[in-house]
Amino acid sequence: MIVDLVERRYTWTDLNTSATVGFHDVRRHQEEVGRLCADVLAHFAPGTRATLWDLACAVAAAGSPEVLVRGRDGVDVRTWRRGGSEPVDAFAARLRALRDPDTERRMSGAELAGRLIGTEAFLGLVEGDLPAPPALSGAGYRLYPGPLDAAPDTFHRLTAGDLVARFAPPESR
Repeated sequence: MIVDLVERRYTWTDLNTSATVGFHDVRRHQEEVGRLCADVLAHFAPGTRATLWDLACAVAAAGSPEVLVRGRDGVDVRTWRRGGSEPVDAFAARLRALRDPDTERRMSGAELAGRLIGTEAFLGLVEGDLPAPPALSGAGYRLYPGPLDAAPDTFHRLTAGDLVARFAPPESR
């Protein structure tokens, strides 16, 4: 167990300082154990690994000049539009940080679902609580099931694995 008394956090880890069998004297290996502990804490620190939010923002930014993000309250909807000369990665970074939206308004789930009709929508949702209009097309990921699961076959349901797989390197031949 790595305990950081200053930051008041702990992390369980199983460290081995060598491949040989036997007992270790912590005093003899303290520098190596200290480096390993710092590396483990840095590796698992918040913000150091991609989340499904990061991946959804990258997919949305690469596939659409306009992205709508619904707030945690389910009704505040902010819209981002990609600038004409804005690189996709910069647009994705704005989305990930929820920085500089173009508009913000309150919108019911039915209004938001209606707004998606006629588009090739990509949805990344925690709750699948949006209604599923019969004309909905595109693809989406939702963590928890809901009415969106009744979407027509023109809407492709993605799993977390499907979302991650979009970032896999191309197969080498």
